[in-house]
Amino acid sequence: FNQMAQALAKKEKELITMVSIFNGITAGIAFISNDYSIIRANRAYESLLKDIKGRSPENEPKCFELFCRNLDFHKNCPGKFAMETGKPKDLEREIILKNGKRHVFWIHAYPVPGSGKDPIGFVEYVMDMTQQRKLEDELKTYTEHLEEIVQERTRKLKEAQLQIAHQEKMAALGQMAAGVAHEIGNPLSIQSSLIRALEADLRNNDSKEKIKAMKEQIDRISKIVREMIDFSRPATYRKSLTHCNQVIQSALGISSYDKRLKRIHVVTSLDNEIPALKLDGDQLLQVFLNIIFNAADAMNGQGTLTVTSKLENHSVIVRLEDTGSGIPEHLLSKVFEPFFTTKDVGEGTGLGLSVSYGIMKNMGGEIRASNRIGGGAVFMVEIPLPYSRERTG
Repeated sequence: FNQMAQALAKKEKELITMVSIFNGITAGIAFISNDYSIIRANRAYESLLKDIKGRSPENEPKCFELFCRNLDFHKNCPGKFAMETGKPKDLEREIILKNGKRHVFWIHAYPVPGSGKDPIGFVEYVMDMTQQRKLEDELKTYTEHLEEIVQERTRKLKEAQLQIAHQEKMAALGQMAAGVAHEIGNPLSIQSSLIRALEADLRNNDSKEKIKAMKEQIDRISKIVREMIDFSRPATYRKSLTHCNQVIQSALGISSYDKRLKRIHVVTSLDNEIPALKLDGDQLLQVFLNIIFNAADAMNGQGTLTVTSKLENHSVIVRLEDTGSGIPEHLLSKVFEPFFTTKDVGEGTGLGLSVSYGIMKNMGGEIRASNRIGGGAVFMVEIPLPYSRERTG
């Protein structure tokens, strides 16, 4: 009798443990008889009953009244399928709760065999999938619109790059203003002197030479103004057939009006076999100007700038070498980072080389910095050819 009592106490303890585990499961679980009566349910299932029907399982004799409502439960009932086939079955169903909110439930049923041939019922396992389905729908919507979002972000990024590039142009334009005024002032002074001389003696044979000189000075002013207008207009990322050497010459012509380059000796060696390439000439001009002005700053307005261009490995290679102080080795990897500058506060934005790096990446090219043997820095701009081209000559 004592052994029996101990065994019963042990079984009771195990049963209490199992009931605790059963009630501790957060998903709804119920044992349902073959006549669809709810025999036993855990707390999560009872909570579902209250949320859906507003009453406990003691007052809810049939499970199909919970999830099927007015639907034909015989048609899709997972419990009916499990008892008839002996195999588990699941489905998802939308249910409107007592508070009017719509929820999605995943219902899984598997048969419970009896002593005879037919099962005595089934176990129903219910999970609220509402939040998961909501997140999945949001993810699906986001994925469907991801391409549009990326395009919009890309468009805004390009607009920002254009604004930064234009601001860099305006900053450079401001620095060149004094030099431009001086360049325009000289031919205007000559014009004034020639006009006064012509007024004094209109019959003099020297008049023709004076008029020719006036025309030359007018052409000089027009060239200066035209180059400044071309440089200052906003970039548009328009590709056209562009000769790289012409862009280099334009950059050198524009930069020559800057007082920082007045005492800098410029040496060029440009390969005439470089073909015209379909690219944005304005953007390439910006790259060359940024490097030229950086070189002028590094040389403190005095030194030699050497510019070479050539075809090499199916690419156009442009090298700009200065005789300045060079770049400290530990900073070489940072020169193309936004806002990085070695200049004093207020003397540089740190965006020029970063903008140039972005422009070259958009072109599919490269821009690299290194130090020159003997002192100074070297910037190499590489523009790939669109097709293989054998060098002739």
